Amino acid sequence: MTVDAVTYYARLAPNDTVERPRSLIRRRHTPVYPTDEALRDDGRWHPTDLVERATVGDLDDELVEIPAELAETIAARWQALAEAQRRDLAAQGRGQLGMRLAAAVPAPGNERLAGVERDLVARYLREAPLVVSAFGFGPDRYANDRPQVPLHVRTDGRWVWSEALAHYAAVYALAPEPAFLAHIRTRRYRFPAVTDEVLAHAARLTRDTPETTSDHGADA
Repeated sequence: MTVDAVTYYARLAPNDTVERPRSLIRRRHTPVYPTDEALRDDGRWHPTDLVERATVGDLDDELVEIPAELAETIAARWQALAEAQRRDLAAQGRGQLGMRLAAAVPAPGNERLAGVERDLVARYLREAPLVVSAFGFGPDRYANDRPQVPLHVRTDGRWVWSEALAHYAAVYALAPEPAFLAHIRTRRYRFPAVTDEVLAHAARLTRDTPETTSDHGADA
C-alpha cells in the first residue's frame, strides 16, 4: 500500500444506495496511522470517527467500500451543491434570490414517498425555518375528521410552503409538487440557513398570496 493511498466508503442507511449514500468517508493511509474524514455539508472534508465506530459495531448504518471514481463523482456533486448554497446565501444577503410558492395540498397523483425518504421529506417540510406561525389547525383534504393539519409557513430560501405539506407526506406519503420534491432531493433533505431578510421576503409573499396557506393546488 502506498503512502498516499485512499480508501473510500459510502455510509448507507436503509433504502440508501452507493450512488446516493447518507455520507461519504475517506481513509487516508498515512505513514503513522490512518486519517479518516467525512465530506460535510459545507463541501469540505472534516475528521470523523465513523470508520472506527463501524469497526467496533457502534454504527447502525452500513459502511461500504466504493471505487475512487464513484467517490470522486459523489464528492464533486456535493461540493457543487455546497458552492451553490453559498451563492444562494450571498444572493439572499443582497435581496436577489427569487422564491417559489408551493401548493399547500399535494394533488392525489403526486409521487408517493417510500421508506426513509418519507420521513426525510416530512422532516424537511416540518423543520425548515419558520416564516409565519399560525394558531390552530386546518382541515385534512383527504379525511373528514377534526382539523389536524398545521398551518405554519416555512421556507428554505428558495421555496415557501405551508407546513400542511409535512402532514400529507407523513400521513399519506404524498410528495409535494414535482419541482419542489426534486429541489429537496437535490439538497439531500437538508435545509440551509436563511437570513432575516429572506424570512421577511417570504412573509410578504405569503401575505400577497393567501393560497400559500390554503388548499390551492389540491384536486381531491
